Amino acid sequence: KEWSEEKEKANCNNTKLVFDDQKKVGEQIVRVFKKKDLVTLCAPPQWGKTGVSLYVSYKMAKKKIKPENVFFITGMSDRSWVSQTKERVLPMWRKNVYHRNTLHKFKQKIQEMKEKKNILIFIDECHLANKKDHTLGEVIEDLHFNNSHYLSLKNIKILQISATPSNSLIDASGWSNHEVVCPKVGKGYVSFETILKEKRIYNTKN
Repeated sequence: KEWSEEKEKANCNNTKLVFDDQKKVGEQIVRVFKKKDLVTLCAPPQWGKTGVSLYVSYKMAKKKIKPENVFFITGMSDRSWVSQTKERVLPMWRKNVYHRNTLHKFKQKIQEMKEKKNILIFIDECHLANKKDHTLGEVIEDLHFNNSHYLSLKNIKILQISATPSNSLIDASGWSNHEVVCPKVGKGYVSFETILKEKRIYNTKN
């Protein structure tokens, strides 16, 4: 119901809730999740990774993931990310958005679940604060989400997202149940390189 309502709102504003390219990538990730538990989505800045996350969360919640067990987290300490993410996700998931300073609440919520299974987690900007002694890294370890056997046993799916996944990708590459998804960049995408070539970037004034 919420999906239909948000789609209608977007249509009234002459836009789309999720664009076709995002749907294609989302469908690919959903197919991968049938066999794998960890997926890395690697796409450039402002490509539309949030739209992909929204579509994947909607499709997965219709399958073997409990709708209330969808979470959006990041290692960033950024309130603007929280507000922007809450604006994009379905209303029922707005209470499940956590950034670095509130990850302890996310951890507590998972620990208080009667059945810690059938969970879907999106880790945005996954390259940040993910080392073992960092906040995100500690939470992931404490919840056993860095254990591939545990994820499979509990049907826990993780989509980690970044333009530069760095060590997150290196660590995940050793997992047998991990896959990388790198969407093609369409002609309409404006990169930093394009902006520089068009001389739209200036040095700041003193």
